[in-house]
Formats: sequence, C-alpha cells, structure tokens
Amino acid sequence: HRILGGGGYPMPNDKQGVGIFTITPTIIEGGQFLAALAGSCKMTCQVYYPQWVDGKEVWNEIKRAIESVSAADDWLKDNPPKLKVDKSIEGREEYLFWGPNKVSVEHPGCQTLATSWKEATGKDAIFSGIKAVDDSTWFGARGIPAVTLGPGTIAAGAHGIDEYVLVDNILRCCKTYAAMAANWCGVTA
Repeated sequence: HRILGGGGYPMPNDKQGVGIFTITPTIIEGGQFLAALAGSCKMTCQVYYPQWVDGKEVWNEIKRAIESVSAADDWLKDNPPKLKVDKSIEGREEYLFWGPNKVSVEHPGCQTLATSWKEATGKDAIFSGIKAVDDSTWFGARGIPAVTLGPGTIAAGAHGIDEYVLVDNILRCCKTYAAMAANWCGVTA
C-alpha cells in the first residue's frame, strides 16, 4: 500500500513508523498489595488494523493466539482469559469503535494542504497514515473529508508523560495553517 506501511507518499520519509497492525496496551490493572500475587489482571488494548481488513478476522486471530498461549500454560489452561471486543464486531454497546478514515491524496483539500506546506516550509509534503486514533474519523463518518496536520512528531511523547512540541514545529504549522486558509479561500497577497 503506497501510504500505510509504505512510509509515506510520494517519498517513504515518514519517521513515525506507520505499520499495518498495532496492538497498544493502554490500561493495565491488577493486584491489591505490593507483596501479594494479583488475584486478577485486566488489560485494555487498542487494536489498529487497516480499513480493508475485516474486524472479525482480526478479532478471531487475536482470540486464537491467546487460546494457543493459554493452552500451553499450566495455570491459564484452567483459568483462560475472558476476552471482550469492540461493539462493532460483537454488537456490544459498552465499547467505543474508532473507525478508520480515508481521504484520497488527490482530494482538493489534500492538494491545497500540500501546496500550503510547500509554501510555508519549502519542502514537499509527504502523505501518510497515522497509527493512532484521530478526530478526523468523526468527520469522515459524517461524509466530511478531513485530514490531520499538527506540530511535532509521534516520537515526541504524544499523549505520554513527557509530551512536548518544539517551538519551531509550532511556528511551521502556524505558517502552514495560514497558507492553507488563504489558499483554500482564494485570498491573494
């Protein structure tokens, strides 16, 4: 795929490491006391997969992998993990489904943003996917084309303990946003 897993389009210079599949543990809970074995453990994960793969297929593969590991473990084979999955796959309402979003690189908004990036930075734009949840999904679900451009990199601790954004990155994005607004609205100097 020329964008996902390919490191970006038209040049594979994307450093965020966009992969096709990612399982991210986001919450791990267990135990009651420092010096005692936990009686239970709960782990919540986000599973990212490409939009052309069926969610049930992904879920079944994860279930088979966990069942296989559990069958080979003395304790887990008698106490198998209880698995729950996103409502979009099993129809349960207590899970949030954050679906994929796709906008063609040929879309006028993408092309205008690429032109604006070039004007603001002097560099060609690289179109890439992001292996994380993103608010553009909600726009896309309503038929509103949306892409994401923000300062910083995933490697700068995004949503982590030491998240940061360099001032130069903020300035570069502000210049791009201004150029995008002017270009999109047809404003000339």
